[in-house]
Amino acid sequence: MLENEIKQVSVIVSDQKMPGMDGALFFEQAKKIFPDAIRILLTGHPEIPAIVAAVNKGEIHRYMTKPWNDAELIMQVQTAVEQFDLKQENKTLMEKIQRQNKQLFDFGRIMEKKLTPGPRRSSKKTRPWNSSTKSWKWDCSIPSAHLQRCWKRSTPS
Repeated sequence: MLENEIKQVSVIVSDQKMPGMDGALFFEQAKKIFPDAIRILLTGHPEIPAIVAAVNKGEIHRYMTKPWNDAELIMQVQTAVEQFDLKQENKTLMEKIQRQNKQLFDFGRIMEKKLTPGPRRSSKKTRPWNSSTKSWKWDCSIPSAHLQRCWKRSTPS
């Protein structure tokens, strides 16, 4: 039901003792629906087996005892939101890097085909794309003075 109505949840705060379901089971179910959400467990009865279950099954981020300090709870929720945002940004950046790496690899294959000498002149030493190391190997015979002049013209003053 929730997965159809809510697209994203950053933080889930739950009590350990609830009617019909404990916090560990609740977090285990919530993790299936919102796997990236940061989970905080509150309890007034610090029982080690219940805490272990919450950590192992629900993968809680933070455990807090009742009664809690309002300022501390607010700080923990803010920290959890920041952590969630960083994880989402990291995930987005990793997807972008994977796309760019694929594009770069595809470009390298195209360049390899264009720059590979024909059958009469074929020599593995002159191939600019090294397939085994997936890297470019260029024989730059341009005089450095020419490169410096080009660099000075292309850099803004």
